[in-house]
Amino acid sequence: MSRGRDHQDTGPAGATGLEPTQMYPGGPVYWVAPAEPLGQPRPGHGTMYVNPASKIFPDSEWSASWEDDYPESEIEAHGGATAGVASISGSEQEVLQWARRSPAKKRLIMQHGKWIPLPLDESWRP
Repeated sequence: MSRGRDHQDTGPAGATGLEPTQMYPGGPVYWVAPAEPLGQPRPGHGTMYVNPASKIFPDSEWSASWEDDYPESEIEAHGGATAGVASISGSEQEVLQWARRSPAKKRLIMQHGKWIPLPLDESWRP
């Protein structure tokens, strides 16, 4: 018996009761966020992800997220948080300034569909 589109195998995600966040031609996509509560990123750790405003949606803003996955040995010290996350949305200048001044270990910016290193030189513009 063949399986139709309505009976796609969701794999282990389906067994845990997760609901798909979006459907794509290849099947459901699941987004699993870090366990709550979230803590603060640790200076010198984690990755800063900078997303420029969309050229397709004129009302979109720039955004950045500093994400730091805690090592298992530090989760208890962080009150059970598995990750530290800080984020900002706003103008290009506000977001780039915050991203460059935050003490993340690594800084990336989305350019042409790829993550590239974010230059710390304030005269650089995407």
